[in-house]
Amino acid sequence: MLLVVNCFLEDRFAESFDNAIIRSIGKEYVERRFVRMSEIHNMHDLSPYTHMIISGSEASTLDDYPWNKHLERLVHSFVQSKKAVLGICYGHQFLVRALAGKEHVRRAANPEMGWTRVDLCENTLFNQINRPVCMVAHYDEVFDLPESFKIIASTPRCGVHGFQYKDLPVWGVQFHPEYDKADGDEIFDVFSKKDPGLYKYFINDLDDENSADHNKKFFSNFLRVQV
Repeated sequence: MLLVVNCFLEDRFAESFDNAIIRSIGKEYVERRFVRMSEIHNMHDLSPYTHMIISGSEASTLDDYPWNKHLERLVHSFVQSKKAVLGICYGHQFLVRALAGKEHVRRAANPEMGWTRVDLCENTLFNQINRPVCMVAHYDEVFDLPESFKIIASTPRCGVHGFQYKDLPVWGVQFHPEYDKADGDEIFDVFSKKDPGLYKYFINDLDDENSADHNKKFFSNFLRVQV
Protein backbone atom coordinates (compact mmCIF):
# COMPACT_ATOMS: atom_id res chain seq x y z
CA MET A 1 0.00 0.00 0.00
CA LEU A 2 1.26 3.48 -0.93
CA LEU A 3 1.30 6.27 1.66
CA VAL A 4 1.40 9.78 0.17
CA VAL A 5 2.37 12.46 2.68
CA ASN A 6 1.16 15.83 1.39
CA CYS A 7 3.27 18.59 2.95
CA PHE A 8 1.64 21.55 1.19
CA LEU A 9 0.20 24.23 3.44
CA GLU A 10 -2.38 25.78 1.11
CA ASP A 11 -5.33 23.64 0.09
CA ARG A 12 -5.07 24.58 -3.60
CA PHE A 13 -1.47 23.36 -3.78
CA ALA A 14 -2.30 20.24 -1.79
CA GLU A 15 -5.19 19.38 -4.10
CA SER A 16 -3.06 20.01 -7.19
CA PHE A 17 -0.36 17.67 -5.89
CA ASP A 18 -2.81 14.87 -5.03
CA ASN A 19 -4.34 15.11 -8.50
CA ALA A 20 -0.90 15.09 -10.12
CA ILE A 21 0.09 11.94 -8.21
CA ILE A 22 -3.14 10.17 -9.14
CA ARG A 23 -2.54 11.11 -12.78
CA SER A 24 1.14 10.13 -12.62
CA ILE A 25 0.65 6.64 -11.22
CA GLY A 26 -2.03 6.16 -13.87
CA LYS A 27 -2.36 2.53 -14.82
CA GLU A 28 -0.18 1.34 -11.97
CA TYR A 29 -2.60 -0.59 -9.78
CA VAL A 30 -1.81 0.30 -6.20
CA GLU A 31 -3.89 0.89 -3.09
CA ARG A 32 -3.06 4.33 -1.74
CA ARG A 33 -3.75 6.72 1.11
CA PHE A 34 -3.20 10.49 1.06
CA VAL A 35 -2.53 12.30 4.35
CA ARG A 36 -1.88 15.95 5.24
CA MET A 37 0.67 17.09 7.78
CA SER A 38 -2.08 17.71 10.34
CA GLU A 39 -2.84 13.97 10.36
CA ILE A 40 0.53 12.28 10.66
CA HIS A 41 0.82 12.62 14.44
CA ASN A 42 -1.98 10.06 14.66
CA MET A 43 -0.26 7.55 12.39
CA HIS A 44 1.20 4.80 14.57
CA ASP A 45 0.54 1.55 12.71
CA LEU A 46 2.63 1.75 9.54
CA SER A 47 2.57 -1.99 8.85
CA PRO A 48 0.07 -1.77 5.93
CA TYR A 49 2.40 0.49 3.93
CA THR A 50 5.21 -0.64 1.63
CA HIS A 51 5.92 2.63 -0.20
CA MET A 52 5.85 6.30 0.83
CA ILE A 53 6.00 9.50 -1.22
CA ILE A 54 6.75 12.80 0.55
CA SER A 55 5.63 15.87 -1.39
CA GLY A 56 6.99 19.32 -1.99
CA SER A 57 5.81 22.29 0.07
CA GLU A 58 5.77 26.07 0.34
CA ALA A 59 7.47 25.50 3.71
CA SER A 60 11.25 25.49 4.06
CA THR A 61 13.22 22.58 5.50
CA LEU A 62 15.43 25.19 7.14
CA ASP A 63 12.56 26.05 9.47
CA ASP A 64 11.26 24.04 12.41
CA TYR A 65 7.59 23.04 12.39
CA PRO A 66 5.43 21.08 14.83
CA TRP A 67 5.10 18.25 12.29
CA ASN A 68 8.86 17.72 11.88
CA LYS A 69 9.22 15.16 14.66
CA HIS A 70 6.24 13.17 13.39
CA LEU A 71 7.49 13.12 9.80
CA GLU A 72 10.97 12.16 11.01
CA ARG A 73 9.40 9.24 12.87
CA LEU A 74 7.74 8.05 9.66
CA VAL A 75 10.99 8.41 7.71
CA HIS A 76 13.06 6.46 10.24
CA SER A 77 10.42 3.74 10.49
CA PHE A 78 10.36 3.22 6.72
CA VAL A 79 14.15 3.32 6.41
CA GLN A 80 14.71 0.88 9.28
CA SER A 81 12.14 -1.48 7.75
CA LYS A 82 13.81 -1.12 4.32
CA LYS A 83 10.57 0.08 2.77
CA ALA A 84 10.51 2.26 -0.35
CA VAL A 85 10.58 6.05 0.08
CA LEU A 86 10.54 8.84 -2.53
CA GLY A 87 10.96 12.44 -1.39
CA ILE A 88 10.12 15.18 -3.91
CA CYS A 89 11.54 18.73 -3.56
CA TYR A 90 10.71 19.55 0.09
CA GLY A 91 10.47 15.79 0.68
CA HIS A 92 13.93 15.32 -0.87
CA GLN A 93 15.39 17.94 1.47
CA PHE A 94 13.49 16.60 4.47
CA LEU A 95 14.96 13.13 3.96
CA VAL A 96 18.44 14.67 4.14
CA ARG A 97 17.51 16.66 7.23
CA ALA A 98 16.12 13.54 8.94
CA LEU A 99 18.91 11.15 7.92
CA ALA A 100 21.99 13.40 7.85
CA GLY A 101 21.12 16.60 9.71
CA LYS A 102 19.83 20.11 9.10
CA GLU A 103 23.39 21.31 8.44
CA HIS A 104 23.21 19.68 5.00
CA VAL A 105 20.38 21.97 3.84
CA ARG A 106 20.93 25.60 2.84
CA ARG A 107 19.44 28.49 0.92
CA ALA A 108 20.43 28.09 -2.73
CA ALA A 109 22.64 30.80 -4.21
CA ASN A 110 20.73 30.40 -7.48
CA PRO A 111 17.05 29.42 -7.17
CA GLU A 112 15.69 27.08 -9.83
CA MET A 113 12.33 27.89 -11.37
CA GLY A 114 10.92 26.54 -14.59
CA TRP A 115 11.62 23.48 -16.71
CA THR A 116 15.14 22.11 -16.74
CA ARG A 117 16.87 19.13 -18.30
CA VAL A 118 18.18 16.79 -15.60
CA ASP A 119 21.32 14.67 -15.97
CA LEU A 120 20.79 11.21 -14.47
CA CYS A 121 23.11 8.42 -13.38
CA GLU A 122 22.19 4.80 -13.97
CA ASN A 123 19.76 3.81 -11.23
CA THR A 124 16.69 1.63 -10.70
CA LEU A 125 14.55 4.74 -10.23
CA PHE A 126 15.58 6.01 -13.66
CA ASN A 127 15.05 2.87 -15.76
CA GLN A 128 14.21 3.81 -19.36
CA ILE A 129 14.50 7.54 -18.61
CA ASN A 130 17.12 9.66 -20.38
CA ARG A 131 17.82 13.34 -19.61
CA PRO A 132 14.22 14.26 -18.82
CA VAL A 133 12.88 17.80 -18.72
CA CYS A 134 11.26 18.33 -15.31
CA MET A 135 9.63 21.16 -13.44
CA VAL A 136 11.79 22.80 -10.76
CA ALA A 137 10.67 25.26 -8.09
CA HIS A 138 12.97 25.62 -5.10
CA TYR A 139 14.88 28.22 -3.10
CA ASP A 140 16.64 25.71 -0.81
CA GLU A 141 18.97 22.83 -1.65
CA VAL A 142 20.94 20.00 -0.07
CA PHE A 143 24.74 19.92 -0.19
CA ASP A 144 27.91 18.21 1.03
CA LEU A 145 26.12 14.93 1.66
CA PRO A 146 27.75 12.11 3.66
CA GLU A 147 29.07 9.05 1.81
CA SER A 148 25.88 7.17 2.69
CA PHE A 149 24.13 9.27 0.04
CA LYS A 150 24.85 8.42 -3.59
CA ILE A 151 24.25 11.41 -5.87
CA ILE A 152 22.32 10.24 -8.93
CA ALA A 153 21.02 13.44 -10.59
CA SER A 154 22.19 17.01 -11.20
CA THR A 155 21.60 20.18 -13.22
CA PRO A 156 23.92 23.11 -14.03
CA ARG A 157 22.43 25.11 -11.14
CA CYS A 158 22.03 22.33 -8.58
CA GLY A 159 24.64 19.67 -7.87
CA VAL A 160 22.33 17.33 -5.95
CA HIS A 161 19.09 16.84 -7.83
CA GLY A 162 18.74 13.26 -6.73
CA PHE A 163 20.19 10.73 -4.33
CA GLN A 164 19.82 7.16 -3.13
CA TYR A 165 20.47 6.40 0.52
CA LYS A 166 22.70 3.45 1.51
CA ASP A 167 21.64 1.28 -1.46
CA LEU A 168 18.22 1.11 0.19
CA PRO A 169 15.00 1.82 -1.77
CA VAL A 170 15.15 5.38 -0.43
CA TRP A 171 15.39 8.21 -2.95
CA GLY A 172 15.11 11.96 -3.04
CA VAL A 173 14.63 14.11 -6.15
CA GLN A 174 14.77 17.90 -6.11
CA PHE A 175 12.81 18.13 -9.36
CA HIS A 176 9.06 17.52 -9.73
CA PRO A 177 8.32 14.48 -11.93
CA GLU A 178 4.61 14.66 -11.06
CA TYR A 179 3.68 18.02 -12.64
CA ASP A 180 2.75 18.67 -16.27
CA LYS A 181 2.84 21.97 -18.19
CA ALA A 182 -0.60 23.09 -16.98
CA ASP A 183 0.32 22.43 -13.34
CA GLY A 184 3.58 24.33 -13.75
CA ASP A 185 1.93 27.36 -15.36
CA GLU A 186 -0.52 27.61 -12.46
CA ILE A 187 2.19 27.26 -9.81
CA PHE A 188 4.57 29.75 -11.43
CA ASP A 189 1.76 32.28 -11.80
CA VAL A 190 1.19 32.13 -8.03
CA PHE A 191 4.92 32.20 -7.23
CA SER A 192 5.52 35.21 -9.50
CA LYS A 193 3.07 37.28 -7.47
CA LYS A 194 5.10 36.56 -4.32
CA ASP A 195 8.46 36.80 -6.09
CA PRO A 196 8.31 39.43 -8.88
CA GLY A 197 11.89 38.59 -9.89
CA LEU A 198 11.08 34.94 -10.58
CA TYR A 199 11.27 35.19 -14.36
CA LYS A 200 14.77 36.69 -14.20
CA TYR A 201 16.09 33.25 -13.32
CA PHE A 202 13.37 31.19 -15.03
CA ILE A 203 14.58 28.17 -17.02
CA ASN A 204 12.72 26.81 -20.03
CA ASP A 205 14.17 23.65 -21.57
CA LEU A 206 10.69 22.41 -22.47
CA ASP A 207 10.62 21.53 -26.18
CA ASP A 208 6.84 21.28 -26.28
CA GLU A 209 3.93 21.00 -23.86
CA ASN A 210 4.07 17.21 -23.93
CA SER A 211 7.77 16.91 -23.12
CA ALA A 212 7.07 16.19 -19.45
CA ASP A 213 4.51 13.43 -20.08
CA HIS A 214 7.11 10.64 -20.01
CA ASN A 215 8.06 11.61 -16.43
CA LYS A 216 5.31 9.27 -15.21
CA LYS A 217 7.95 6.57 -15.68
CA PHE A 218 9.61 7.71 -12.43
CA PHE A 219 6.55 6.58 -10.50
CA SER A 220 6.11 3.26 -12.26
CA ASN A 221 9.78 2.49 -11.53
CA PHE A 222 9.31 3.45 -7.88
CA LEU A 223 6.10 1.48 -7.38
CA ARG A 224 7.59 -1.64 -8.93
CA VAL A 225 10.33 -1.79 -6.31
CA GLN A 226 9.83 -4.94 -4.26
CA VAL A 227 10.22 -4.54 -0.49
